[in-house]
Amino acid sequence: MKTNFVSIKSIACLLAASLAFSSCDNESETVAPVSVTPTTEASKDAGKVADDLFDKEVQQAISSTIKAISQMESTCDKSIDHASVMLIHHELMLKLAEAEIKYGDDPNVLLMADKAKSAHTAKISELKAFLETQPVPVPLPQNECSLYLASMKQHTMDIIQCMKKVKDTPDPDADYVALMNCHPEGCNCKEG
Repeated sequence: MKTNFVSIKSIACLLAASLAFSSCDNESETVAPVSVTPTTEASKDAGKVADDLFDKEVQQAISSTIKAISQMESTCDKSIDHASVMLIHHELMLKLAEAEIKYGDDPNVLLMADKAKSAHTAKISELKAFLETQPVPVPLPQNECSLYLASMKQHTMDIIQCMKKVKDTPDPDADYVALMNCHPEGCNCKEG
């Protein structure tokens, strides 16, 4: 998808340049004015398509996270439940970074998204490995368990509610940065 967006921009630039150069009259040194409105419109259309696709992926990621949080089964073991909630959280952040990489075009934001993707991918692997090696859960007393689990789920839901309030713009890069502002640690781009 990203390739199509970039190639449309490249085609638009090449078309504008070829029209400008082909409009020169060999017998005079004046350059006839050239309208580049169609290429500008094509570029705007490509940007709109990229933004619509980005918005759709973000909404799907948020919906799947809400569903995963609501369906998560608790073991009442703090370590296991914390890792399970954090796994869901990092999967959401990974999906958002991947959407930015597909549909964004700002080099600085793409670099941030790439670093976030690396960091969240590593964290997901670490959490999955941790969960696979856990022995039988050691549950907390039920009242402590309920409070602890509610607190963890609420933390993730607070981030999601913040993301739902982010005003949509026609720019996936601006939207991604605004979504990352909802994360308590910013983009969480530290690798490893």
